[in-house]
Amino acid sequence: MIHRDTFEILKQIWNEVEKNLRQQPGLQQRIYRRLDLEKETGIRLGCSSPGAIWEFLVEAAIAGEELMIEFPKWKGMNFEVVALDIPRRDSKHIRLFLQQQENRDIFVTVCADLVRALNDCTTNESRRNEIINFLARWSYFFERYGQQGLSPEKQQGLYGELWLLRRLIQENVEYTVAVNSWKGCRRNYHDFETNGHVTEVKTTTTKEPRKVQINNERQLDDRGLISLHLLVLTLKKSDSGGETLPAMVESLRNILAQMPASHSFENSLRDAGYLDIHSQCYDTISYSVIKEEFFHVGEGFPRITDMPLGLGDLHYALIVAACEKFKNEFSEYFKLIGGK
Repeated sequence: MIHRDTFEILKQIWNEVEKNLRQQPGLQQRIYRRLDLEKETGIRLGCSSPGAIWEFLVEAAIAGEELMIEFPKWKGMNFEVVALDIPRRDSKHIRLFLQQQENRDIFVTVCADLVRALNDCTTNESRRNEIINFLARWSYFFERYGQQGLSPEKQQGLYGELWLLRRLIQENVEYTVAVNSWKGCRRNYHDFETNGHVTEVKTTTTKEPRKVQINNERQLDDRGLISLHLLVLTLKKSDSGGETLPAMVESLRNILAQMPASHSFENSLRDAGYLDIHSQCYDTISYSVIKEEFFHVGEGFPRITDMPLGLGDLHYALIVAACEKFKNEFSEYFKLIGGK
């Protein structure tokens, strides 16, 4: 989990190490500090000259051992393998280092996630395995979202998904079940799924006739599912008076605090493209839910589920009023997935 306090702790250590380095000008050297002073974790935060470059050092192999990891190219930071005489002579360390100061916050965020990933690793082999997963995870993130944060449309969509997640918890669906049911964060076909019961979440701010966008033929296809529901949240956007996306996130964090599900929630937030370093950009829009409508998707529901040969990339608008006769009660759905 990328705790905000972990982010701040890392920045504080790097600032201290950089200060120590700058007090010794002209030296070609590296100053580093073990992250956990009480025990050896293989993690060190360093600063090297020239340039007072921030670096994250992870012990990953002993002298003479092959270190076969393919490093990606990420904007503003880079990787290399360096040899250090700690904790053993010529130990091989993976060095993740900052190249551009404007990318400092995303660099610290990435390193904070790596701290979490390496938390339980006690051997070089386990660290290598976690680093490979870490590299794949963040490469996927950067390919999908870049480093600039979510678009207004994605912010609104994420708010809708988190609204339902919070509602599930409020309806006494067990925390872990509720968090693990959230699939939309990983860009699955559907937003929520629990034991074959699926819910798609759509938000709209349009005036009548209100409509929502369906992005592919699978979203409203109930074949192979026990049930499929569509939740439509009609939102009012304003500069104040409602709830911002960061406020929604903090609300869920407070609910899940000290719960095992909090780890999964933080991972899902990242998979959805949400990072705390962008929260100030998201604080300018407030949402108020002025209408919530829940529909059972089945035979006769207005939808497209089969694509003619030769066609693809289906998108269409669904008029909400056309779904009126398929309205369903939230309470029945909560009972289906374990709520009370």
